[in-house]
Amino acid sequence: MPVMINHVMSSDQKSKIFDDILGYFTKHSPNDIQHIESVKPLDGALVRHYHRPQVEKSLIAPCVVTVHHDLDESDSWLAIDKFLPRYKEANVIICLNTIQKEILASHGIENTVVIPHGYNTKFIKPNLNTPRHLNGKIQIGIISRRYPRKVKGEAYIFELLKRLDPQQFSFVLIGTDRLITGKYLQSMGFEYICFENAPYSITANAYQIIDLLLMTSRYEGGPANIPEAVAAAVPIYCNPIGMAKDLVIDDINGRHLSMDVDTDFNSHFKPLVDSELLSKLKNGAIENKDSAITWQESINLNCNEYKNIIKSIMSNLGE
Repeated sequence: MPVMINHVMSSDQKSKIFDDILGYFTKHSPNDIQHIESVKPLDGALVRHYHRPQVEKSLIAPCVVTVHHDLDESDSWLAIDKFLPRYKEANVIICLNTIQKEILASHGIENTVVIPHGYNTKFIKPNLNTPRHLNGKIQIGIISRRYPRKVKGEAYIFELLKRLDPQQFSFVLIGTDRLITGKYLQSMGFEYICFENAPYSITANAYQIIDLLLMTSRYEGGPANIPEAVAAAVPIYCNPIGMAKDLVIDDINGRHLSMDVDTDFNSHFKPLVDSELLSKLKNGAIENKDSAITWQESINLNCNEYKNIIKSIMSNLGE
């Protein structure tokens, strides 16, 4: 008889990200674990896994919580004070990165484990192409939806474009509303390719034609493009937050940006053109491509936490 894990969403608001994650749980879990999604907690579940704990007035033990967002997020909806009371009720808190773990430790919460999101091995393959292989230009990938409130670093990107040479750089844009970014690029003379509502296979293929992933988010729990780019052996220029802090080794498989555009242009982007920097980072990306975990590995680690909780329950019953 399979053990039921109840994934409690606490809201009927649909999320493609959550849908995809739960799909990986169903696909990669062992046969003795069954995953059931619901808005409200279900009776009969042995373990509940909460994904929006701040919506709940209390959690039903035994339970697991995943921290899906940046705990430094400025949005009032995601203020850490809304989450801390619920986190303190959880048996285990799954963090996506070490920054989350450290922040929770500073609030006296120690029952945490870091299990990052994985990448899909069916679609993400290593990109072993020589940099600047397409049009003689360094092709930068921006793989994220564009948010009006600029949490993905839109202002930084716009200022950076003013400093980059269209004869030296081109862009691949993947994500909802990225045509808006494309219009800026076009007005400044840059070549670009854009897919706004691309199937995942197209997103995965983008890693085969870019020389560099640019991640300028101000707040992130993930993002998904970090393990994907690492596994695809694509160098990453990033704001070192979220999973980027753990997976991007500064000056090895990418660079940590200061998020000051002038400083970053002079220190990181300008040297890409005439030096061997891009080739060096590409070699580092190839050498470190196995540092990202697969979705199979990520789900196995989550299931181990369920099993540890169940083992503890059974042990207490036997006393």
